[in-house]
Amino acid sequence: MNKIVEVMCRKRTPQRNSKGLVSTVFCCLIVLITMMLSCLAVDIAHCVHVQAKLQAATDAGALAGIVEIVKKEPTDADRARAYNYALSVTGNNEADNIFFRNDNPDTTVEVHVNSETEPKTVTVIASRRVNSIFASLLSFGRDGVIGINIRPDALFVQSALASDAHASSNWLGAKSTAAPFLIDAVYPYQIVGMIPSLDVVPTSGPAEGQKIADVLNSNKPFTLCWNPQKDKNVGWVKDWLKDNQTQVRIGETLRLQNGVVQSSLSQYHAGDVIGIPVTEGGVPMNDDRQILGIITVDIVSIDGKSMTVKMHEPILFHGVKGSPSVSTSAQNQAFLQRWQPWTVQLIE
Repeated sequence: MNKIVEVMCRKRTPQRNSKGLVSTVFCCLIVLITMMLSCLAVDIAHCVHVQAKLQAATDAGALAGIVEIVKKEPTDADRARAYNYALSVTGNNEADNIFFRNDNPDTTVEVHVNSETEPKTVTVIASRRVNSIFASLLSFGRDGVIGINIRPDALFVQSALASDAHASSNWLGAKSTAAPFLIDAVYPYQIVGMIPSLDVVPTSGPAEGQKIADVLNSNKPFTLCWNPQKDKNVGWVKDWLKDNQTQVRIGETLRLQNGVVQSSLSQYHAGDVIGIPVTEGGVPMNDDRQILGIITVDIVSIDGKSMTVKMHEPILFHGVKGSPSVSTSAQNQAFLQRWQPWTVQLIE
């Protein structure tokens, strides 16, 4: 009888169900993991944003600084301007309203100017402190590769470009190097179709006795005259009504016409800087001529028949880098080497 009662009691005793507890714990873990992944995503996005801003700042700084040493023999003043200009332009950029300047404890900027060896370069290195926790498990390289720090002390984002002093802190870094290159071709819309001859010497008019190839000093003004015929040292590229709309290569041959399309020069005034191709040979200038080079000049004064100009330095264009080669007189070669055009590009 007792056994029967014992069996009945056992059957009536409810068994505990642990499934509900397991489900609750599992859901909590899922929520926690989701929150952690969300925070990680936000941290990564912020670091990528700051890294992009930092890279853009160093790119701009390097390109700005290199302009100051695009010369055959840069001076100490040129190097100082390159340094200061690169530092200033980099510092005009920001991320999260924090500018990339050395007077900010969360940023460091270094500028290195090399004008002694070829190619001349300006390098800008910048680092920026970022606040992140979950993204501290990641490392960011300049090549865009994201690595994982499998270390117990990986508490911060590691920058391959941050200095040693920042190696154990949460710093991002960027590096840019710019260099000048001789130019072989100029992209469209940068030069005017007026084309002076380097070696013609007018016997009358405002350019009387002047030979453009003699101008090796940027402070020496000279005159470009297109009218009348007997006074001129300038022709016009026949197919260009306004600024050229095609890429122009040094050494190519173009058809010229006498005179200058005056309406195309009406937009220019004293103080403007223009780019123009140069050729050789005398008047009349209504035949095929080779483009020997491309120069830039500052307009001192202009009227309906001529303009007085000075050489503008440095001579920078957007174009294709290369080493142009043309056949001309020794004096013209000296002029072209002194006033050869350049382009600047990032090389790192």
